[in-house]
Amino acid sequence: MTKHAPPASSPGTGDGTAQPAPPNPTPSRGRTTGPNIRSFLDLSTGHLTPEVRADLDDYEDVVAYRTTYGWLLYASEDPEGEWPPELLPIVRLARDHGCEYVLFDADAPVVDALPVFDAK
Repeated sequence: MTKHAPPASSPGTGDGTAQPAPPNPTPSRGRTTGPNIRSFLDLSTGHLTPEVRADLDDYEDVVAYRTTYGWLLYASEDPEGEWPPELLPIVRLARDHGCEYVLFDADAPVVDALPVFDAK
């Protein structure tokens, strides 16, 4: 395998290998120096009432997307408008733990602090 010399704009080590470019100390508008990492609360679908499960896609003010085994819900910092009351403690729990989203999954753990409902 042949080593390639680093490009002229990349500092080298003297042995022909390139060093990573240093991070940009002042990111331009809309850009960051690293990846944008977001967090979600992994929660059982058992924390949703059968009514909320049936209608979660239909609430005008709730941003939720159906997945194969549940939903991905945006945990609004200030839920206003048409929100099922059962979702409010879940959204607060997510935000209290620094999460922007809740992933409701059939195989996710149940949290003792939240009620659990039968699927019916």
